[in-house]
Amino acid sequence: MSGAGAFSGTVTLACPSSGMPVGVTCSFSPSAAVSALPATVTLTFTTTASTPLATTPITISATTPGAPAAKTRSVSLTVTAPAADYTLTISNSPQSAVANQSATFNGTLKAVNGYASAVNLTCGAGAPPTCTVAPTSVTPTVAGASFTIVAKSSLAQTYNFSVNGAGTDGAHVAHTAP
Repeated sequence: MSGAGAFSGTVTLACPSSGMPVGVTCSFSPSAAVSALPATVTLTFTTTASTPLATTPITISATTPGAPAAKTRSVSLTVTAPAADYTLTISNSPQSAVANQSATFNGTLKAVNGYASAVNLTCGAGAPPTCTVAPTSVTPTVAGASFTIVAKSSLAQTYNFSVNGAGTDGAHVAHTAP
């Protein structure tokens, strides 16, 4: 934002008092009142779950004491659905086992924002010679879909490895859990 000519007054920015979509608020940073020009001001829109998915024009106004009328600028706010995703967690890591004995890890896949595609699970780099995920393909649920990893080695050593998940959705959403 900059002033014209020798202007050096305070400018107060405002979002409209009506006409904004349901659940939308706006704020200015560092402040809605700016006295040092030129200045950089960031406009932030915050939405809620009840905000409709749409593109809406919103008119921002700038006023200053003694000015005959407010200056306005129209911006477009586009609200889109959050991307579908999932979380991958291992609840009982780390594990210890003696050579030739198994260690069993418990994993959970949880759906976020309606994710509903199968996720292919594998043991990552650095896994012991025997590392089995069961089942190898799991569809996450909101409550959490369980799977196990059984790891075993004839060598007494530490194995630092991850469990990898690769979604079968079009985006191939991938996650790793230590």
